[in-house]
Amino acid sequence: SFKTYLTHAQILDRLLDYSPVLKQAYEFVQELRYAYRQRDFDLFMEVIHHIDPSLPEWFRKKFDIFKTYQNGIYQAFTTPYSNGITEAINNHIKVIKRIAYGYRRFSYFRLRILIIQHHSQWQKKNVKKVVNG
Repeated sequence: SFKTYLTHAQILDRLLDYSPVLKQAYEFVQELRYAYRQRDFDLFMEVIHHIDPSLPEWFRKKFDIFKTYQNGIYQAFTTPYSNGITEAINNHIKVIKRIAYGYRRFSYFRLRILIIQHHSQWQKKNVKKVVNG
């Protein structure tokens, strides 16, 4: 049995020692992550184009999509905008819909969404107005 406490780094090192192919794949992905965090599109694409041919074919094929959508990736690297906030709001609404199936009045459903989104103008004094409004 294994009774030693290990840090995350030690566990990772042990796992990577089991397979040289796994280690190569891990290092490749870490290079991609570094380029992404640095917002360096040229480095990102250079890493993609110089993937080690000794890696398995099925693994290398997964990254062909990056070559196909190179223009869109460039836009994502150079544009400071994101639709993350909108996606989060949509996700909250879907969760509320799933949990709160059966609201009798749409105004209650709408109010619930606004409250969860911490909408600043919707405070206790406005609740009655929204519900009845």
